[in-house]
Amino acid sequence: MTLRTPVSASLLPSLLTLALAGMLGTAAHARTAGDECASPITAVVGSNGPADTATMTPSANPPANESCTYLAWNNSKDVWYAYEAPVAGKLSLSFCESTFDTSVVVYQGTCGALTRIGCDDDSCLTSPGFRSAIVDLPVAAGSVYIRVGGYFGETGVVRFNLAFTPAPELGTLYSLGNNSFGQTVTQPTLGYIKAVASKANSFHTLALRANGTVAAWGDNSWGQCNFPSGLSDVQAIATGGTFSLALRSTGTVTSWGGTYGIPPAGLTGVVDIAAGTSHSIARKSDGTVVCWGWNGFGQITVPPGLPIVVDVDAAINYTLAARADGLVESWGDAPAPPPASLTNAFKVSAGGTFAAALRGDSTVVCWGTNNIGQCNVPAGLVGVTAIAAGYNHMLALRSDGSIVSWGSNGYDARQIPNAGAPYAFVAAGGNNSFVISRGDCNGNGTFDGLELAGHDCNGNDIPDCWDFELGFGEDCNHNGIGDECEKQATIAVASGQLSPIGFGAPKTMQISSAVPAVSEVELVITARGDFSGDLEYVRVVCGTQFERSVLAGAGDCVYSPQITLQLTADEFNDGIGADGTWRLDLLPSSAVNPALCPGGTWISVVARYTGASSADCDANGVIDSCQIAAGTAPDTNGNGIIDTCETAFDACPTDIDGDGVTGASDLAALLGAWGTSNPDIDFDADGSVGASDLATLLGAWGPCPVS
Repeated sequence: MTLRTPVSASLLPSLLTLALAGMLGTAAHARTAGDECASPITAVVGSNGPADTATMTPSANPPANESCTYLAWNNSKDVWYAYEAPVAGKLSLSFCESTFDTSVVVYQGTCGALTRIGCDDDSCLTSPGFRSAIVDLPVAAGSVYIRVGGYFGETGVVRFNLAFTPAPELGTLYSLGNNSFGQTVTQPTLGYIKAVASKANSFHTLALRANGTVAAWGDNSWGQCNFPSGLSDVQAIATGGTFSLALRSTGTVTSWGGTYGIPPAGLTGVVDIAAGTSHSIARKSDGTVVCWGWNGFGQITVPPGLPIVVDVDAAINYTLAARADGLVESWGDAPAPPPASLTNAFKVSAGGTFAAALRGDSTVVCWGTNNIGQCNVPAGLVGVTAIAAGYNHMLALRSDGSIVSWGSNGYDARQIPNAGAPYAFVAAGGNNSFVISRGDCNGNGTFDGLELAGHDCNGNDIPDCWDFELGFGEDCNHNGIGDECEKQATIAVASGQLSPIGFGAPKTMQISSAVPAVSEVELVITARGDFSGDLEYVRVVCGTQFERSVLAGAGDCVYSPQITLQLTADEFNDGIGADGTWRLDLLPSSAVNPALCPGGTWISVVARYTGASSADCDANGVIDSCQIAAGTAPDTNGNGIIDTCETAFDACPTDIDGDGVTGASDLAALLGAWGTSNPDIDFDADGSVGASDLATLLGAWGPCPVS
C-alpha cells in the first residue's frame, strides 16, 4: 500500500492564498451545478457521476475531521450531490471508482442548516485505495446531501454507487401459490418477521425473525428446515435446492441441510448471500464475490477481472451480479445474457427461465424466456423499490406499497390479497409468492418504517413498540421511548492532531463535561513520527487505573497503523476529574525525535463508547425516574433527580441556621426574609420567599434526615 504524507507546512501559505482567491472569486460568477449546496447534482440509486472537482470551487465551512481521522479537507474543491430518501432507511455509498483520494461528508436538513450524519475517508478496500465508502448509514426521509472533496485538496473525477434500503415496516405475512411441500403454510407464531427467502429452485421457505433466529417450513428431506439451535445473530437468509444459508452478524455464513451449501473455510467479510439449486454466492464488503457448490454449468466460476459488485442473486444453475458501474454479469446456465442496453442496474433477481434487474431510475428490465409473459414488464411501470423473480412470474414492489405482477399465474401465485394495499416486502418461489404488509404497531396511523428514526433505541431496525411487545426492549416509565434510548448515549470524540510529538514531550487529550462510560471504551490511536525502533513508543495513561505502552508506528515519518486500545468503563471514568473533565496523557519516549520528519509529527486519538445520559445519572442501567417511582432511589427534594446525582445536595434545605434541626430560629429567619428573593430561603425557587416556602419549612419541622 502506498503511504500518504500530509502537505508540508511550507506549502500551507500558498494553499491558503489559493483558497482565499477561490472564495473571493466566488462572488464574481455563478457556480456550476454541484459546486455548492444550493445547486447540487441529483444522486440516484445506482451509478452516479462523473463530476470533476477540479472545475469546482471550495465551499464555505470546510468540515472538521471529527470521527474521520484523515478527512483533512483543507479548503478542498468539492462537489455536492443530493439524494431524496423516500422513507427512513439506510444509505450506502461507494467511491471506489473515483480517480483521486476522496473525503466524503453526508448531511441532512436544508442548505444553511445542515446536520452532519456521516463521513468517511479511506474505507474502500479495493485498489488503489484511499477512496471513501459508507455502509448502512441511517437516514431520515427527505434530502440527503453528499459532499465530496479531496484529501489535502486533491482533485479528480467523482464516480460513486448509491444504494438505499428502506427501513423495515413489516406487519402480516401472506403466502400463496404451490403448497405441494407445505412451503406456503406459515407457522402459527412467527413473531416480527424481517425477511422471507424462497427461490425457484427450492421447495422450502425461511423467515428471518426480529431476534435473529429463523423459522423454516416445507420440504425437509435433507434437514434444510432444521435451523441450528443457539444461532441467534442472523442478518440475511437464502434457500438452495436442498440446503439453507444464514449470513451472521460476524460476516460469516452458516449452512444446514445438503452439503452443497457448506461454505469454504475462512470465508469472512460477507454482506450478502444467494443460492441456486446446488450452488451459492456471497458478496463481500470489498465488492468481491465468492461462489461454492456444484459447478456442472460453470455457475461458481466467477468471471476473471469482475469489477466491484453491489448485488448478487442465483437460481437453478446460474448466477447474477450487478456491478458498481451499473452493468450486469451472469455465468453458468443462464437463460440469456443481460441485454447490451442494460445500464444503471443496482439490484438483480434470478428466476427459473428469465432474469430481471432494477435500475437506478426505479424501472425494471427483464430478459430470457418470455413464453408466458414473464418478461412483459407493464408499460409505464416506475417507482419500483424491490423485485422478486419466481420460476415463471415476477413481482415488483412500488414505493407507495403497491405490488405489480406479471407472467404465469400457476397455483394462483399472483393472487396477492389486495395488491393495492401497502406492502413492505416481496419474495418469490417456483410457483409461490410471499408478501409482508406494512405495519403500524403503535396504532398512531404512521407506518412503522416511516417513524423508525427516534423509535429504535437498541438499533435493531425494529420499532420500539414491537420490541416492547416481543420482549427485546423495555419502557419502564411508559413514555413510548425505549429505555436504551433514555439511559445511554453514543459517544465519539476525536482529539484532532496533537503535534509535534517527540523527545518525551507529553500531549494531552481532554473532554470537558465528560459523560461517564457504561460500556467498554475504544481508543483508536494514530501517529506520524519517528517510530522505527523498539525504544520509540508512546505511553498512554488514563487516571490511576490504566497505563499502556504502544509502538505508535511502523517506520519513520509514515502513518502508523491504527492502534486500538480497550478501557473498561471504570478505567475510563477514573480519568474524569472533579471538574468533570476527562484527561488522557500521551507520553512519547525520549527516543522519539520530532526533528526527523519533514512536515511535522503528530498523534491523534478517537474515543468511542456508550455513556450514561442524564436520564440514568447514576449509570446503573435503570432510568432514574423509574427508580424514584419504585422507591429504590431517594429524591428527597422531589425534583426528579436522584439525590446521589446532585452536586452538593442539601438533604435539609430548611435548616437555615445549620444546627441540624428545622425549628423556631429557622422559622424566624424565613419570616424575616418574607417577600425577598433570598436564594437560601426561597425553597421553591419562584423568586420570592412566600407561603409555599413556609409550608415546606413546616413540613420538614424537626431533626434533619441523615444526608
